[in-house]
Amino acid sequence: MRLLILTYEFPPLPGGIGRYCATLAKGLIGLGHEVLVFIPRQINGAESAVPGAEVRCVPRYQGPLRHFIDAYRLYQVAQFYDPDYVLATHSFSFTPVGSLSFVYKLRYALAIIGSDVQHYAAAKGATGVLRRFLFQRALRQAKALICISRYSGELLRAVLPIPPNKLCTVYMGLDEQRFIQSDEERVKFLREKLGLEGKTILLTVARLVPRKGYDQMLKALRRIVSTYPDIHYLIVGRGPDEARLRRMVRNLELVPNVTFAGYVPEEELNNYYDLADIYVMPSRQEGEEVEGFGLAFIEASARGVPVIGGRHGGVPEAILDGQTGYLVDPLNPDEIAKRVVELIEDPSLRQKLGEQGRKRVLEYFTARRMAQETIAVFMGDRGLRS
Repeated sequence: MRLLILTYEFPPLPGGIGRYCATLAKGLIGLGHEVLVFIPRQINGAESAVPGAEVRCVPRYQGPLRHFIDAYRLYQVAQFYDPDYVLATHSFSFTPVGSLSFVYKLRYALAIIGSDVQHYAAAKGATGVLRRFLFQRALRQAKALICISRYSGELLRAVLPIPPNKLCTVYMGLDEQRFIQSDEERVKFLREKLGLEGKTILLTVARLVPRKGYDQMLKALRRIVSTYPDIHYLIVGRGPDEARLRRMVRNLELVPNVTFAGYVPEEELNNYYDLADIYVMPSRQEGEEVEGFGLAFIEASARGVPVIGGRHGGVPEAILDGQTGYLVDPLNPDEIAKRVVELIEDPSLRQKLGEQGRKRVLEYFTARRMAQETIAVFMGDRGLRS
């Protein structure tokens, strides 16, 4: 099968949607399918991000007719490549696909993430009316709506009347070859470089934005360090909330217990997960922003790390409460602290939850399985119903 993936995010740019696209492309290629990734913007290094995939970038058009320009560009690529199916994987892609559907018969599906639905529902003004109209058009004409979690399907149904037989769930997967690898020497080097010898390490890997719950985690940490002064919180990522979080660290007198590691390349993330004793991200809804699934929890589980996440959005589908980790009230630092302390005090429990999480990932959340279920959707066997 020849599949065209339309996206505005792709590695080496950070972001969950780009990783979704790259992992799916790897899985499809591994199954023997042809993949073209079309990106209506210039991303340096994208062409070599997924060996075996053809990646085509074009300079981004920023004018008022950008949806229609991108629709025309998609038409040109589809004419040349003649894909069996197109998968639009970013909320920006829905409007050009919706526009093109008026004049060209395109066999396509939409990947529903979660926040994309919220953005369209909240769009205002004349531009917002046009976006919502084209979004609804794209939904109606799609062969299928592939939701990354059952929760993202529920969000969509709450906004628009969608026939149940059009919705299906295909969970995001991981490149299993990458996540079974380890580099003990590199982990040892990082531990020494960051001064983490003898520490119990909490880890979060995510953009530094309010909805990821860093602030509540810092409040929980303030409660923990009085009893466990050797606890250390490692924050991996960058984002607009960094200055506020650094101020919080100083005000809460947590400077010796927190390290901001900044951006870490994807190929290095395994080593940071291997540093961690507990992965924690008490994410929550902030305005239109929601956690559609929580890929970082799956990545941590793949490395055998127990996880703690906010009881919010699609996170309960990424974490099996009491089996691979714990779900907590993301606005309750006391509850977050209680669960962290429970795992600090019981290494055997940490190991048990981590092992169960790793086993679950290798069974249900691989790139191969993600690709197989996506192809099944296009072939008419819808798999999991949303």
